[in-house]
Amino acid sequence: MSLSLNQILFICSEIKQHLKGKTFTRCHNLGSWKYLLTFEEKRLLLCFQEPFLRFHLSRLQSTHEGTSLAKAINNFLAGTTLDNLEVVNNDRILKLTFKKDKKEYFLVAEFFQKKPNFYLLDVHREILSSLNKTDRLTYEPPAPRDQPLHVNETPSSSSAIEKLYIEKEQQAQFNKEKLIIKNRSTATLKRLQKKKKKCEQQLENCLTWSAIQHEAHLLQAHLFRLRKGMLNCIVEDWEQEGKIVTIILDPLKEPKTEVEKRFRTSKKMKAGIDHLQKQLHETEKEVSRILLQLEAIEAAQTLKQLKQWQCKALPKREKKTLPYREYTSESGVALWVGKSAKDNDKLTFVYAKGSDWWLHVNGLAGSHVVIRSARGQDPDPETLKDAIQLAIFYSKAKQDSSAEICLTQRKYVSRMGKRQPGKVQISKHKILHAQIDPARFQRLKKED
Repeated sequence: MSLSLNQILFICSEIKQHLKGKTFTRCHNLGSWKYLLTFEEKRLLLCFQEPFLRFHLSRLQSTHEGTSLAKAINNFLAGTTLDNLEVVNNDRILKLTFKKDKKEYFLVAEFFQKKPNFYLLDVHREILSSLNKTDRLTYEPPAPRDQPLHVNETPSSSSAIEKLYIEKEQQAQFNKEKLIIKNRSTATLKRLQKKKKKCEQQLENCLTWSAIQHEAHLLQAHLFRLRKGMLNCIVEDWEQEGKIVTIILDPLKEPKTEVEKRFRTSKKMKAGIDHLQKQLHETEKEVSRILLQLEAIEAAQTLKQLKQWQCKALPKREKKTLPYREYTSESGVALWVGKSAKDNDKLTFVYAKGSDWWLHVNGLAGSHVVIRSARGQDPDPETLKDAIQLAIFYSKAKQDSSAEICLTQRKYVSRMGKRQPGKVQISKHKILHAQIDPARFQRLKKED
């Protein structure tokens, strides 16, 4: 956690001022490592994802419940009131006390680098649930630090901290996406350069066809002298003013076969020149294109710029054969929508990666929707909202005002059977309830 003690204490005081005495409403899970606690109209964000460890009041909204910890918090804290909020041992530990009637519960958030954790405790400090597994049955705070947290930073409000970390998260996501695209382009460049080198070697070899043909003519002129088992043949070369040359022979072949082989080889080499020259030209064009692509990737400043340039760089013929429609979310993330049942099958099981997020309207026919994602990366709220609307509008649910959306990762989706294209089985998922939003869908269509 990069917040100083001054900042932690200031934010804690600010939170206490706004939330103390408020009734706990709900705990929402924003991805694997973010929790949003709602207190009537106020919200408190707790983030345990490195390097963005923090807590502050937030303007974010969510309808997700998600993890078992969030469900346990909602089960035990329903109807309770926030009685107190404090920093433990002047360290990166936040303790929230909840009361209802004679019952008392605690939430303890440890914002330690490499080992953050979040606990739900009862009045006896028994651990009812936690973010990361622990062997302990009861909670005891770590011993006080030998050296206190640094205190020199100026206190910052929740709004300032939230703005700062949203920018940091967006920049981190951008850097990650940029690296992924750059690595893919670099790998493609290496493959093309290898192909170019091989093509040049083959072309160089084929350009020697006339020398092979000339050897065949020399052997043909001296065929009467050749016998099977000979290792070489010494002849005068009329193209070199009678210079004596030695031609290596295959002792296992008949002389006539040796001559015929050279004529066939030279003919094949000559015929391959045009093809190799065209192939080399196309490969050189692709190498130039990828080099320009790498320059554009390096110059890109936002995810949207990355994606927009990448879309323009795709060959038109490739777009026509793709089994999906491609959209770009407000955050610049690629969204793929299957065009038909067979295309859904191709999109999900050929094009999508295991780490990609996958959506489908629950219980109704519709397109598979894929959010392109790096391993361990959760979709940001705006991208998820865009994907949800695509899932609704490309399904029979578009006739209704709301829909249930199945959300999971591609790795948890499997085929129902080869004769049932587009039909799938899901081993792990969550259901999202969403309202139809025509304006958001039209924006996506307009930007496509």
